[in-house]
Amino acid sequence: YHQIKSLTPTFGSLHPDFSRHRKTYELAVPFHISNIAFTPFLSEDSKYIIIDGSSITTNISSKLIPLPIGNRDIEIKTSINDKDPYIIHVTRGFPLSDSISLSSSTCELSSIDIYPK
Repeated sequence: YHQIKSLTPTFGSLHPDFSRHRKTYELAVPFHISNIAFTPFLSEDSKYIIIDGSSITTNISSKLIPLPIGNRDIEIKTSINDKDPYIIHVTRGFPLSDSISLSSSTCELSSIDIYPK
């Protein structure tokens, strides 16, 4: 059984922070991030894990994983027969327009996420 000590995405951070005892995470990225990779740090007795179908060893970045606009789940297994993989729920934002027009004089805004270009 391979153990993951930490897991770092190329952009952003996992929510909540990684713990080998927790199996599901959220990761939000802005529209301009179209691919993501993960770098695991494994326990000394672990040789590899499987990220999105590819074997990865400790301190080596995974292949770039394409991100569609919206949601994508990325599966991380600690062995080929892992029946309870880690799941990263990645949400890629929608593009923002350079200008916003309103059709009425009243606008209600409950929340907004703004990412740098």
